[in-house]
Amino acid sequence: MKHPQIARSTAIIAAACCAFILISCSAFTRSLEKPTLDIVDFRVLEARLLEQRYSLVFRVKNPNAMDLPVTGVHYNLKLEGEDFANGVSSKPFLVPAYGESEFEIEVTTSLFRIIQQLASLMSQPPKELNYEIRGQIRVDKVFIGNLAFNSKGKIQMPKATIQQ
Repeated sequence: MKHPQIARSTAIIAAACCAFILISCSAFTRSLEKPTLDIVDFRVLEARLLEQRYSLVFRVKNPNAMDLPVTGVHYNLKLEGEDFANGVSSKPFLVPAYGESEFEIEVTTSLFRIIQQLASLMSQPPKELNYEIRGQIRVDKVFIGNLAFNSKGKIQMPKATIQQ
């Protein structure tokens, strides 16, 4: 008679422990703040007739009290409100707690995708471009997984491209 009672007590304790662990993990991931991502450099690597290659350098700022070992990034970049590029990177990097780190990616766009943007920019070349970048970073830590980001800013255009 005591045997079934011990098994039932053990099952109740195990279920309570599992529930506690799940609640703790859920509260832990909710307490993380989103990182911010800013473009710090934008260069044309190659400009061909039908495609262009760019180098983008991003700065990731970590507002959390723990290091973020990033194993991947998925992003969508808009320039002047229009889709410009999207992609992924699997180059790992570390963003220290309350710190920042930079990483570089190469982006390829087709002429057809940006022809309207180029036409409007050529008619009145801006001194700066508004951008918005959103996506997710993959963090290699238990119970964190993906952290979303959404940042807006301005890219200063090189003086050589500005007509006065």
